Amino acid sequence: MLGRIGNGISVKAIFRINGRDAYKVHYWITSEETTERLNVLAIEYLDQDLYARFICYPWNSMYLKEFEALARSFRYNGK
Repeated sequence: MLGRIGNGISVKAIFRINGRDAYKVHYWITSEETTERLNVLAIEYLDQDLYARFICYPWNSMYLKEFEALARSFRYNGK
């Protein structure tokens, strides 16, 4: 699916990954295939030169707890 991130950020909160701050962001994406607006939850992590984004769609998925646990378990052992 191709999509374009809109400017409709509705929630931004702190989320912890590996003892560091990440951001939980709820926003809209406009699908370029169907022009439908999709409600997405993302967790964004930035550590020096690393940027990681974990995306959950739909934002209220029944697997939200598993999604958050997966994002929390992320480890980066870069140099």
